[in-house]
Amino acid sequence: MLFHRRDFLRSALAAATISAVPTVRGKPEKQKSPQSHAEPSFNGAKADVFPGGTIKSLTVKETPSIPNMSTSLVEMKPGALRGLHWHKTASEFGYVVSGNCVLTVYDPNNHMESGPLNAGDIWLVPRGFSHSLWAAGNQGCTFCTVYDDGITTEQNALHLTDLLRLGRPEIIHSSLGIRPDRISSADLLMVGRTDPGSLLPHGFAGPAPESFRFKLTQLPQMKSPGGTFVQASSSEFPMSQTLIGAITILEPDGIREPHWHPNADEWDLVLEGNALITIFDGPGRLNTVQLGPNDIGFLPRNQAHAVETTGGKTFKLLSVFNASSFQSIGISELLAGTPDTLIEQNLGLSQEEVSNLPKEERFIVKNSLPDRG
Repeated sequence: MLFHRRDFLRSALAAATISAVPTVRGKPEKQKSPQSHAEPSFNGAKADVFPGGTIKSLTVKETPSIPNMSTSLVEMKPGALRGLHWHKTASEFGYVVSGNCVLTVYDPNNHMESGPLNAGDIWLVPRGFSHSLWAAGNQGCTFCTVYDDGITTEQNALHLTDLLRLGRPEIIHSSLGIRPDRISSADLLMVGRTDPGSLLPHGFAGPAPESFRFKLTQLPQMKSPGGTFVQASSSEFPMSQTLIGAITILEPDGIREPHWHPNADEWDLVLEGNALITIFDGPGRLNTVQLGPNDIGFLPRNQAHAVETTGGKTFKLLSVFNASSFQSIGISELLAGTPDTLIEQNLGLSQEEVSNLPKEERFIVKNSLPDRG
């Protein structure tokens, strides 16, 4: 049975909050086809246009089934500048979709880091830390940001120019020796082509003890017959204390086995290809939803799910988890760690069938029934 994306998100949220669901024996009860809804996708999201590019954002207002994570997709023209800003209530996870940019971050301990980010790189800026981005090179830069509160976006950040331009003259002049009317009136949410020149501190600031940037593509990948997986939690990327990122690549006919995450919600963005996401939505309910490029998914912690490619092409998925460590329980590793007698009694399998089950984690597999997939 195929369900709409919005229904996937709503059913996932319902499974996380429902207190009691009647047990359904045998085949799940058929459900009516859902009505058409606006899809949780960047494709249909409104774009705010600036001299330096565009920003699309989705919060809990646009996707109410995603209560505690929000996102922005930013496309910057070559040389565009994302002005100095910070976020009041959320940390920022970033992923470079294409192009190159330079991230500059200042922390509360007088540390500054300024350095390049390339396609596939990630960053993490804790809440309240001032930061800026500049699109380097000649092709511009596209990146996605994810926040851990459901309401934060690039557009509602606090900007340095606003603080200084709107401040009381005696405060600003006494603090910096300049008058507010000398501050640029340009909207530094994202300005057009600039040249940042030297990125050394104006005065004294020491180097950050831990980098805010990380090359996710340089980590060793978990390789399986059906694809690859890589993630950067706080063990690999110490700055990732509240949000961690992962990339799953499924080859044609690849399947990410049914699994769930005990310690984190999962936010997903499809970067390439198409796939079916199958969700175990409580007793007697198994829902399936189809996702394509720029579509977004959300799975509350402990919501069991599986992913399988469609269309004969490679599928690439960016996942963000609101935790500092990556935890996952897959069905193959669960059964490999379960006594044979319990498996026999729970699943009704013979000793011979149980003996043929995997004895180690499979993680990503190839579809063994492609004609029926």
